[in-house]
Amino acid sequence: MTRPLRLDAPGCIHHVTMRGVDGRAVFLDDVDRESLVGRLSGILPESGATCFAWAFMTNHVHMVLKTGQRHLSKVMHRVNGGFVSHFNARHGRRGYLFQSRFTSRIAANDTDVLGLIRYVHLNPLRGGLVPSLDRLPTYPWTGHAALLGLGEPRPFHSPQQALRHFDEDPEKARARLRDWMAIDERRLDQSVGELAASIALEFGISTEALRSRNKNRNVSRARAAFAKRAHAELALRSTDIARWLRVSRSAVTQALRTEAT
Repeated sequence: MTRPLRLDAPGCIHHVTMRGVDGRAVFLDDVDRESLVGRLSGILPESGATCFAWAFMTNHVHMVLKTGQRHLSKVMHRVNGGFVSHFNARHGRRGYLFQSRFTSRIAANDTDVLGLIRYVHLNPLRGGLVPSLDRLPTYPWTGHAALLGLGEPRPFHSPQQALRHFDEDPEKARARLRDWMAIDERRLDQSVGELAASIALEFGISTEALRSRNKNRNVSRARAAFAKRAHAELALRSTDIARWLRVSRSAVTQALRTEAT
């Protein structure tokens, strides 16, 4: 089966995800993590790519990357190939480490970029690797601390470039970033309700229809629009969106993939 082409052009901003085969760990220790840091630190600057956000979890990796002149697929092929070879040799294994190719989605707009930075850097908190947002800067395998100016950025990470999406003034940008990261559940629920009302008005339906099993084409389009904006603007996970819409997670994933490259 032919693989779909990935849309890309210099200056595109992508949410890139690499997941372990069958949910298996892609890092067994910090030596593995430093190996990937080394690959990224050599390849991204050389290719002209810029990293706005990143997080290493146990069985997957998230990054927000702005491409340079070199196509994203070529960049990631070099990153993955060298990392997997080193991982396999070190741990006495062979075969694939990552599930299929990496996945990527192009950011739709500046608000989407902010949502992706928030989503990526909240992963260690949502994954239970840190107990609270206040402790997130202590997690060494994400770019959050560097964005806040609380630690040195890794060589492949460009926090100043990322901060410009919040404000041209670094201090104002960090203040806005802190507020953006600290959206609590009550405010988030309110934001979800406001987004749902906006989408319902746009498509001429009720919010009840949005959360129903109605298969009308217009209602389905409204659900897809809600899923994309909730993911991009509110940094909601697909499971949370599916729960709110009362649909399956696979339905939400399919809606999000219509923007994927």
